[in-house]
Amino acid sequence: ALNERDTFSYAGLSAAEGLLKGALTIDSEFLDAKTELAYNYLQQVNTGLMDGDEAYPEIMALTDQVLAVKPENVGARAIQTFTQAQISAQEGVSDAASNAFAEMKNLIDEDPTQLEPRIFLVRLARNNGQVEEALTYMLPAIERSLELEPVQPNAWVNLARVKMRSGDGLESLQMFLRAVEVDPVDHELPGMIAGFLYSLELVEEGDDFRKRVMAIAPTSEVAYRLELQRAMAIGDLDASVASARRAIEDDVENRRFAYGGAARHLLRVAAAKGTVAEESAYLEEHAPGILDMEAESVPTKYLGVQISAFDAWYTTLSQEEINRRIDYMSGVAESYGFDLAESENVQFAMLALQGESEQAAEIALEHIFSEPVILNLEWEETFKQAQYADIVEDPRVQVAMKKWQDEEDALRERVRHWLADLQAAS
Repeated sequence: ALNERDTFSYAGLSAAEGLLKGALTIDSEFLDAKTELAYNYLQQVNTGLMDGDEAYPEIMALTDQVLAVKPENVGARAIQTFTQAQISAQEGVSDAASNAFAEMKNLIDEDPTQLEPRIFLVRLARNNGQVEEALTYMLPAIERSLELEPVQPNAWVNLARVKMRSGDGLESLQMFLRAVEVDPVDHELPGMIAGFLYSLELVEEGDDFRKRVMAIAPTSEVAYRLELQRAMAIGDLDASVASARRAIEDDVENRRFAYGGAARHLLRVAAAKGTVAEESAYLEEHAPGILDMEAESVPTKYLGVQISAFDAWYTTLSQEEINRRIDYMSGVAESYGFDLAESENVQFAMLALQGESEQAAEIALEHIFSEPVILNLEWEETFKQAQYADIVEDPRVQVAMKKWQDEEDALRERVRHWLADLQAAS
């Protein structure tokens, strides 16, 4: 089971689950097998094989059994701490992630040889916006891991994300392709590549990878997301709206931003066309309460939609009401343990919505445009929104946008030529 688990592939995780359950039928008190089965379920949630609502109760029950016999088990404690943080965050418990982060550091100090606390620490750091700290923990571990076992897709994916963070789009793509090679049955991997290529308007190249998704998982959230991304890449507005409506009407889950991305697109199109009231009514019809920020209980996937709705609300509501809703949203974020002021991207967006264009421009120039364009491939669509109109007229912002455009054009050509050479060689 451990050998299968170490690949972290779709097939490997499923095979490991069966072997672990087989071990437990032989010895129902085998604590290591229970711990590994709990960890396996967490990995299945991470890859999309299991839903959190299904997996989390099983994980907590298994780790409870282990800790009842062996309370000092660091692996089981790490799994339970991370899982409880996920559950608490869904329930709106403040500081759930930050408390889990601190506890995970303590577990690493207690037993530096354990793998699980280090993996969870990276995930918590990334989820808390502590990207640089996550990279510090991640990079040496990934490179050493791949030396020991190169046939593990998640390590290649994480390495791809590190390369992306450093601004090397082509090398990031190459790492994603290695992940596809070692786990060809995972439909999300070619989906991520296709989405990246569509963002660069490399439609034919993206289609090659989208075909793999449609062959393996044609009704998956990734398939819905790619249909919309492709329509946007070719500039087919009618097709993009139809695609987004299918995702809403089929009530897809929000994995890979399938649901939230569809709602955001519909609201942005409505803002541009002056049909926000009509589109809001459509969304409420198919998802009652989706735009009600002050509802007593808001499903997690609706929260992202409500944040996206500010693009549309800006064109229809008074400045006073916009400010009130921003304050309310900030309070909700704090209840989940997030301080929106800690994110420069969120600060920039909020200041733009509040009409503070000069301050927003300063933040953009200092913090956002200093990033590589590969981390911001939707920048053109974002800056088309009405609240950014004054900002994009700033001559300094114009220069920064031109720099990003040149960087994106160069990346597009590098990727296009590399893929063409790869196809010719094969």
